[in-house]
Amino acid sequence: MTVETLHDKFIYELQQVYYIETELVDILDEMAESTADDTITESFQKHQRETAEQARRLEGVFEALDEPTEMRQCYGLDGIIEDRQEFLDNAAEDEDLIDLYNVAAGMKTERLEITAYEGLLNHADQLDLPNEVTEPLDENLDEEEATLKELKGTMSGSTIQQLFGRLMG
Repeated sequence: MTVETLHDKFIYELQQVYYIETELVDILDEMAESTADDTITESFQKHQRETAEQARRLEGVFEALDEPTEMRQCYGLDGIIEDRQEFLDNAAEDEDLIDLYNVAAGMKTERLEITAYEGLLNHADQLDLPNEVTEPLDENLDEEEATLKELKGTMSGSTIQQLFGRLMG
């Protein structure tokens, strides 16, 4: 795909966000499985279900634009995934360290997604795209922001403080 117009750029980035959401369905499952804390695990499982729905919404956006539903690799996400694997390969078998890492990796991913959706919505506004395009993007953005807020709460909450206590003790 040659990117020559703002519309082309919008489609290019939409394909990347679709890649992100689709890949995250599997990654969130891995994160839930590798997290020992039940509360954090449940949070990842909830977000996995939400992410699958977000990918379905994006399929509707492609349809509304009469564009093929295609993925385009997002190296930003791939870097986060590779970094996580590198950490897991080098981390001691300490569940608390892995839980802390998974929460932080989740926050990195949410920030990536939020930035992507904000960019898409900005472009959609400039292109005067219809509600069938903007509403699903807005809904996904709202959910990503809520998830980031939840992860931030987890990071400052009693669960993480207990992990820190065990790691520092």
